Amino acid sequence: IFVWFASGIGNLVVRARAGTGKTTTIIEACKHAAHEGKILLAAFNKRIAIELSSRVAGLLNVEVKTLHSLGYRFILRYWTNAKVDKTGQVDRDRAVAVCGKNAPDDIVVMVQKLAGMLKNIAPLTYEINDVIDIARRFDCVPDEAWEEEGWTLEKVCRLAGRARDAAMDRDPAGRISFDDMIYIPLANNFTQRWFTMVVVDEAQDMNAAQLL
Repeated sequence: IFVWFASGIGNLVVRARAGTGKTTTIIEACKHAAHEGKILLAAFNKRIAIELSSRVAGLLNVEVKTLHSLGYRFILRYWTNAKVDKTGQVDRDRAVAVCGKNAPDDIVVMVQKLAGMLKNIAPLTYEINDVIDIARRFDCVPDEAWEEEGWTLEKVCRLAGRARDAAMDRDPAGRISFDDMIYIPLANNFTQRWFTMVVVDEAQDMNAAQLL
């Protein structure tokens, strides 16, 4: 591991069990990459990021961030008034907008849930059959009563795709959701190469959007 960090050529995946010193190894390994211009140490959540920051304080070329905070940083370069809506109302508003104000609340909730799933696991997927498979996997399927009212599975899936894509347009009030912090930079090509090396702690927990 340390030899790889010293060379920095290609990619490295380390498989390790719990309690084997993964974090300690990462921090020591970063010391072997002093030649790198700037290293991103991606943490799974804010609590872990704070802990890691204290442990790499002496490594001037290492910056600890969650991927969500990095995504938010990308967004602010283009949308200076962007602010995180912790209530989730912005996602609700997008679902209502695509479904129509007279849509049943159960359908709106289903569309909102599926749109969130698409942002995370299929951010760039537009094939309707792929979206239908995801809807079935996460139980976002209208029952027979809604089907009879015209709210078919295919219709719900198409609306969810539109609700997901609506996040690509700047909200008038600057609101973005938690999922948008990853999705918007990816969908709008807001990402930039700020780091010469990226190190991910707990990489197995990343979803498709984070990996992209």
